Amino acid sequence: MARALVLAPHPDDDIIGCGGSIAKLSNQGHEVVVVYFTSGEAGSLEIEPSQLARIREDEARRAGRMLGVSEFLFWRQPDGFLQESAEITNQLVRLIRARQFSTVYLPHKQEANRDHAAAYHIGREACNRAAGPWFKDCG
Repeated sequence: MARALVLAPHPDDDIIGCGGSIAKLSNQGHEVVVVYFTSGEAGSLEIEPSQLARIREDEARRAGRMLGVSEFLFWRQPDGFLQESAEITNQLVRLIRARQFSTVYLPHKQEANRDHAAAYHIGREACNRAAGPWFKDCG
C-alpha cells in the first residue's frame, strides 16, 4: 500500500493546504498520515490555550476522517515558536524511514508564518536525511 505523509504546522493547515489531495489519495487506497507539529493553542485571546488545543485537535480528527486520513499524530510543539532542532528532525526521520512514505507534503518554503516556515525546513531536512544511508543515528 502506498503511504503519504502530510506535515501540518497547525490543525487546519493540512485541510487548507492539501485537503483535495488527501481525499484523492485516500480514495485511491493510500494510507494518509498527518503530523501536526503544534496544536494551535495560541490561536485565540478568548479561549484558554489547553482548551483550544483540545478543540483544534478534535476538529482536525473530525475533518481528517471525512477526507480519509488514516492516522493523526499530534507532536504538540509550542504554537508560534516551532523551531528546527535535531530532536524533532530526527523524530521525523525515524517516522519516514519506519513507514516508507512514497509522498511527503510540506508547507511552502516562503510562508510568512514562522511555524509554517519552520515546518517546511524540518520536513525538507528530514526527507533529505531519510532518503539515504547517512544519519543512521536518526533511526
